[in-house]
Amino acid sequence: MAPKPDRQQLGQALAGARLRRGFSVEEAAAATQHEPRSLRNWEGGRTSPDALALLALADLYGISLEALVGRAPLPPRGQA
Repeated sequence: MAPKPDRQQLGQALAGARLRRGFSVEEAAAATQHEPRSLRNWEGGRTSPDALALLALADLYGISLEALVGRAPLPPRGQA
């Protein structure tokens, strides 16, 4: 059985993926049609994104959903 998801860990994974791809919060929010405040809340572990938001972020960063949420390693920098 998989461990129970933790919002803090999810937030850290989201922030790490964004920073690794070189996006600011504002850039990622605009590209995925979300408010910057929403991304800050997700990355801070205060709230969780829905499935569609996670898919949009994974597509933007060019990584798998599993990598985005911290269940798989991120690809090396410069590789999608």
